[in-house]
Amino acid sequence: MKSKKVMIIAISVAACVLVLIAVIFLFRKKGISASTMSLKETEGNVSLFSEDSGEKTIFPDIRLYSGDRLDTGDNSKAVVFLDASKLVVIEELSIARVFQERRDLVLKLDEGSIFFSVSEKLEDDESFDIETSTLMMAIRGTSGYLSTPDDRTRRLYLTSGKVSATAVHPSTKEKQKTDVNAGEVLTVTIDGDQLLVTVEKMSPSRLPSELLGQLAADSELTDTLLKENGWEPYLLMASIRYHDIEANEEVRSLLGGGETSVASEYDPEQWIEREDILPEEKYGAVFFGAYEQDGNAENGPEPIEWRVTGEEDGELILMSEYVLDCCDRDSLPAFLDDFYSCAFTQNEKDCLTGNLPVTLPCADDLGSMFDFSGLSDEETGRLPSVERIAYPTYYARHRGCYVQPEEDYASWEAFYHTYVGQAPVGASWYWLSAERTDESAGENVTPGGMLGENGSTGFAEGVRPVIRIRRESVSGGEE
Repeated sequence: MKSKKVMIIAISVAACVLVLIAVIFLFRKKGISASTMSLKETEGNVSLFSEDSGEKTIFPDIRLYSGDRLDTGDNSKAVVFLDASKLVVIEELSIARVFQERRDLVLKLDEGSIFFSVSEKLEDDESFDIETSTLMMAIRGTSGYLSTPDDRTRRLYLTSGKVSATAVHPSTKEKQKTDVNAGEVLTVTIDGDQLLVTVEKMSPSRLPSELLGQLAADSELTDTLLKENGWEPYLLMASIRYHDIEANEEVRSLLGGGETSVASEYDPEQWIEREDILPEEKYGAVFFGAYEQDGNAENGPEPIEWRVTGEEDGELILMSEYVLDCCDRDSLPAFLDDFYSCAFTQNEKDCLTGNLPVTLPCADDLGSMFDFSGLSDEETGRLPSVERIAYPTYYARHRGCYVQPEEDYASWEAFYHTYVGQAPVGASWYWLSAERTDESAGENVTPGGMLGENGSTGFAEGVRPVIRIRRESVSGGEE
């Protein structure tokens, strides 16, 4: 009887061991661990595919297994929890796969873009890697946005922390390792047999709309990004507003902005182009640097057209032909620094001269920078001048650059026709430098081409940067 009980106990223990082994095997095979992956939320058209059994039905908090693939359609996204501290947002038109072995997680982005956030630093026995066909990153307590704009390019915007990235050429297998810090943009480009890797400073005016959407909903992340990069809050708020993204109350308070929706739409083809009223071949034009102008971030920044306003000792003095952006008076120094960082490559920066590489038009120099058509010194700047009228780019207008309404010109039509030839409908105010000897000269230029008054108009005024550059460094245009 005793031996029979012992045998039963032994069989029971053996069965338990077999069940435990089977469970361990299943957990390993399926990639289940104490940190279970799950699809937390979906928006729009999202599909989930198993590595073995094809498409799966999606329901709230569905568990993800190693090898699962997520596809997102147009205007769609999927929010994935890799565990309690690791979140990934798979943006629209993207394909991503997840893999897990014990405490090692890998997310492979085949195409599209993702936002990732790891709120706690990883422990020594765990890892989280993000991979594309040409870029691999070890993530440990950081956040950022990764995109695949085309077959040749991978781009990482790091919003917090630090990552170690390895770029790999798919054919030659050449590798380049790079450390990326918060506030930097890593770009990996495959050009034939070449592997090109660049790291540059992130600009608030050139962030992808998906990343801006994350910032608009997360005041803590936004605050971290502002502090780590030293950005002026208005720059980020202007970008959020430009992309017509609705920021939550905490973010609006942090950035000092009110409503973030874009102002009324307008047709850029209705603008009066400067060439319509400016005498032909009055000034030379050159192209140098690049800045967003057409409002389409997907095609990258456009070449900047500069007006040649003078020459000294083999250096050209250039002023942007169009109003490129806008800001308030107090934010001008920060804006000009940001413009310098994002508008020029390092080689282009090396061509700029002067103590301050980017400045503004100065009232002291207006006599040499603009043709006043025979006006006396007393009249200089006090009457409209076609030479000073400037029009904003599509981008500047949508960033909030104030444009004088057409109805404001009705009572002044004859006046403007006398001096300008036509009412400058669609022109904008723009700032002048505060560094001037005549304090009464004014701080801005009006849409009609007159020097304005001291003090702010209460509107977001335009910016026409001024640079000095060695003559041999520019391309195109006439002298």
